[in-house]
Amino acid sequence: LATMEEVYASIESNNFENLDLTRDDLPTGYPIDASVEFNERIARLTAANGTEMGPSIVMPVRNGEKVSLSTTYFYEEDAPGQTYDNLGILVSEVLLALASSGVNVLPLDETALGAMAVGQNGYGSDIYNFLASQIDTTNMDRPNAYLVWVFYDQQMNIRPALSGAIRVQNPNQLETLIRSEMQVQQDGYLHAYVSNGGTAPVHFDNFMVTHIQGKVRQFNDYYPYGLSIAGINGVNGKYKNMYTSKELQNGEFPNGRGLEMYDFHARFYDPQLGRWFAPDPAEQFHNPYLAMGNNPVMYVDPDGEWIDMAAGLLYQGLVGGLTAKENGDNFWKGFAKGVATAGIGAVFSGAINSEFGHSGNTGLAPEMAYSVANGVIGGFTAELSGGKFSDGFVSNAVIAYSTGGFETAKDNKRFVSDFKNRSFKYYRSILDANGFGMNEDGYNLGYFESGLVNGETAWMNFKKNNSGNLFQNFNALEIHDAFKASFEERVIDKYVRNDQ
Repeated sequence: LATMEEVYASIESNNFENLDLTRDDLPTGYPIDASVEFNERIARLTAANGTEMGPSIVMPVRNGEKVSLSTTYFYEEDAPGQTYDNLGILVSEVLLALASSGVNVLPLDETALGAMAVGQNGYGSDIYNFLASQIDTTNMDRPNAYLVWVFYDQQMNIRPALSGAIRVQNPNQLETLIRSEMQVQQDGYLHAYVSNGGTAPVHFDNFMVTHIQGKVRQFNDYYPYGLSIAGINGVNGKYKNMYTSKELQNGEFPNGRGLEMYDFHARFYDPQLGRWFAPDPAEQFHNPYLAMGNNPVMYVDPDGEWIDMAAGLLYQGLVGGLTAKENGDNFWKGFAKGVATAGIGAVFSGAINSEFGHSGNTGLAPEMAYSVANGVIGGFTAELSGGKFSDGFVSNAVIAYSTGGFETAKDNKRFVSDFKNRSFKYYRSILDANGFGMNEDGYNLGYFESGLVNGETAWMNFKKNNSGNLFQNFNALEIHDAFKASFEERVIDKYVRNDQ
């Protein structure tokens, strides 16, 4: 509220501009305002002394909020309207007030605010065109004095459909201009002020801005794979549909803790690991537990089954378009290049995953081939985007190997360790019962009855291979039917077939 009273000047100047420039004593014949406790000062606006613009405020607004404006006014009957031939003076004042009030409010740095103050970068022409559409420059029945509101989007483009102006009406009495509960339809900024383009003075007072903000129940920010950034989130209610609108499973245990996983219907997802809790039913990737193909920016998985790359293509298209526009090129040309680049990478990545993604194709050679193929895709994608082939090749190859070959190596290591430490101990009784010796270190199976095949040689051969090639070592184990049957049932089913 801008009362214009000097006793409130220090408080009101934190929110409004042009208070000191337009503050004046009540004029002779000014009606008593019974709505306020005391009233000694008003804002006197007249083009005769360069005070065409009165109290002004700039504020951020968000989608769904409501804003109401009101101000009282008074002018005498001998203050006729005038033709408004020159809007340039008012435009200059509006620009200065907008730039001054916009410090730490508008998304502009000091240089951009300076350009705004002098009407550069299209700001002057945009405001001129808007005022020309709202102000009647020919009607002289009454002063050209207005309550004005202008909505801007987050890129500081005027939203004409939401903006407007109301002209003063009757003379010789205290009246009010009101614009009630304007619905904010998108995030942005509001500039509201009062003005008078005539030389005869018009007096404004008690300029009130009512900002009705919705209560924020909860807001969440996430790392790319869905882990909540707890330090900057705000929670005033318990809403479990969070990351990609999926329900978070938590609090189901007596101690208040829970699984902390998201229910994607087809399977559960752990945002702390960025991995699914069950294998991929569609077998889309070389690792069946990869979430969103290891690229949550490009891919969206709506139900835990098939990924959807439409959102990723749109995102890459927008990035390409905005980058092109920033560099002075055509937005849609950049958009098309971004979509094409992302699409080519996604299609060929899918083909590579199909070729090298089978569980039997694990080990160093296939994973290196997988990495090289991804590197080639990265190189060509970089070329299409205007970068270097070598940079794209190295980047994609390293990422592919780190998410494919490295994990395969870790899986094989875990398999070997588990097999040696647990399975051998389990089958020792079978071996001993059938006359096969085995020393304490678990490596030497002794000599088998037929062919005197050294069990240690078979074990070392197994270690050089991976779980997918385990069947190749059966020649060393086929001697004892009971051992083979038990081995095939208990070990292969547990470690190999369940992974295929």
